[in-house]
Amino acid sequence: IAQNFKEELKEFVEEHNLRYAISDDCQFRLSVQGLLLSQYAKLCAELLGTSHIEQSLRQLETSTARLKDAPDEERNCIGIATNLLEGIVCNRTTNNENTLGKAVDGCNVFPHEALRKCVKELYRFSSDYPNIRHAGTPASKIRELKKDDALLILTLALAFGIYIYDNDSGKAIIEGEL
Repeated sequence: IAQNFKEELKEFVEEHNLRYAISDDCQFRLSVQGLLLSQYAKLCAELLGTSHIEQSLRQLETSTARLKDAPDEERNCIGIATNLLEGIVCNRTTNNENTLGKAVDGCNVFPHEALRKCVKELYRFSSDYPNIRHAGTPASKIRELKKDDALLILTLALAFGIYIYDNDSGKAIIEGEL
């Protein structure tokens, strides 16, 4: 009976796309997809009342939905994701700067300078690649953008966003306190 119950429970959790997987000993375990969904839900909850950042989030939702069919939507998606991250960073900086590249220096949440540099390099990419945030530098383009590029930047921007916005949210995210 226990084995059948466990199998039924696993199927239910997977079918309904819940945040958890069921372990062999019938324990609920946070899944990777559940963790990512929880991070996003936490970020959305944290951003309530921050109108300019909420607007970026709504625009990102629209752009993400259009990625499948709209030509050149990759640029829009990357630009919006970077704008969202910039809004979060500028909201959390201690140095009153208003661009991501400079404001991130005032975000004292990183355990190592390499992570701060990752954010700066993401910003540099979106500013330097032609026609994402600025005219860019055509010579810096190695290839045309793909949907995978938009998905990567979107994922990095959201992950860095929640990390910077609420750097003490790990326990709440893992425990589902959203």
